[in-house]
Amino acid sequence: SPYPLYLSLSLSLYSLLSKAKPLRKLIQQTFKQFANLNDEQSIHKFFEILSPIYRFDKECFKCALGSSWIISVELAIGPEEGISYLTDKGSTPTHLANFTQVQTIQYSSTEDKVRQGMLLLNVAGAPEPLTVTTASLNTAENMADLIDGYCRLVKGVSQSFIVRVQKEGERALPSIPKSTPKVSNHEKRLDGGVRTRVACVSETDDYAEIIDDEDTYTMPSKYYGLEEARDYEIQRQRIELGRCIGEGQFGDVHQGVYMSPENPALSVAIKTCKNCTSDSVREKFLQEALTMRQFDHPHIVKLIGVITENPGWIIMELCTLGELRSFLQVRKYNLDLASLILYAFQLSTALAYLESKRFVHRDIAARNVLVSSVDCVKLGDFGLSRYMEDSSYYKASKGKLPIKWMAPESINFRRFTSASDVWMFGVCMWEILIYGVKPFQGVKNNDVIGRIENGERLAMPHNCPPTLYSLMTKCWAYDPSKRPCFTELKAQLRYVRQSVHRHVQCCSAGCVIIP
Repeated sequence: SPYPLYLSLSLSLYSLLSKAKPLRKLIQQTFKQFANLNDEQSIHKFFEILSPIYRFDKECFKCALGSSWIISVELAIGPEEGISYLTDKGSTPTHLANFTQVQTIQYSSTEDKVRQGMLLLNVAGAPEPLTVTTASLNTAENMADLIDGYCRLVKGVSQSFIVRVQKEGERALPSIPKSTPKVSNHEKRLDGGVRTRVACVSETDDYAEIIDDEDTYTMPSKYYGLEEARDYEIQRQRIELGRCIGEGQFGDVHQGVYMSPENPALSVAIKTCKNCTSDSVREKFLQEALTMRQFDHPHIVKLIGVITENPGWIIMELCTLGELRSFLQVRKYNLDLASLILYAFQLSTALAYLESKRFVHRDIAARNVLVSSVDCVKLGDFGLSRYMEDSSYYKASKGKLPIKWMAPESINFRRFTSASDVWMFGVCMWEILIYGVKPFQGVKNNDVIGRIENGERLAMPHNCPPTLYSLMTKCWAYDPSKRPCFTELKAQLRYVRQSVHRHVQCCSAGCVIIP
């Protein structure tokens, strides 16, 4: 075990310091030089000291130049080398290109049985692309990302130089135009899909309308209608309406008290409908209640009852600490990492439950999560939720949707599945770990899809465990089939939570963690 060695070295150093006053004084003086440095200055100083000893900014990859394994080399990528190669360890690097010369980057896998990786760099002034063969596609992708990062840095641009190669038979998702062009009512794409566009709204709005003239969805009759809602009817005189605590799609949300004939008085939340004068408006308003009555889960807001007569009310359990986004912002300095991961885990259990019942939520965001207590959150706001019945996906009709939280296939084709809910959950986890900051701050809704299709993803929050951020990025896979399902997410979040809990316990007990 390395621990006795670590303890022995520690005791030896302590013994040396207790006898050697000059050495102890030297260490104290050196410490004083760095004691007042902030985090950023400390990191810079660390790398400044390390750089003469170890070239941490240079990465080498075993590969071959050309489209086959003819010239085996070690490709070096770094700020001093640019892109260079060595044929053996003792040789002098041969310069291939500077980052300023790189125009585009492509990577793919070979079609043979070996499935090697291929990296193609279009270099300014070169007669043909620089071709590199790697052992795997993963290595080629890593090299492409590294070169792309240096190219962006030296050229001072944010746009990626990587060009995604579209495979045969693969349909590319279109970019949404930055302006809002005039489109005929039935403009069709060549592949038969319906073109959609985002209506111009303020960049601060959470919801924007995706304009399209198709309406393909009707709520299944077994879940829809005023008659079904009356099964949960509550007499209005049993509800004491209190102060307004928020605003919903159809009207204000109030705190109140439900005086049940069988049970003690119960604090509740009451969603109201301002203009429920017609049956059609009332049915749309009560649709959320008809969805909620299908669910019974500890981390989903529970439906208490409805009042179908005008003005319509939906009565739900009250989560006294309000919506999660505001809670995170107010309690930012009182919530530890373990609490944040607990919230993410609890939501994953609720969403795995919805997935098992073939429902898509379509609006997973911190603003739609309610805080019942400091150690319990509940998923709410089922106004956009839909039952998928016999289909594996739901196609949305007209309506305002949360663009910055949505998966690319949902923005482009209004296609919603459990996989698109997974993307939204990844964004919601990011909101939780960054204490309620909204995604894509300062970016217009129209511009979000372009950034996503260029490979841009939300950055890792400060103090977020790398394993958790890796899980988020899996949720943001461009291909829906590559995203994990909620059952997998629940299992992986349980593991992350246990790891963090063990780490906290170990630190509290004063354990020595050997690197």
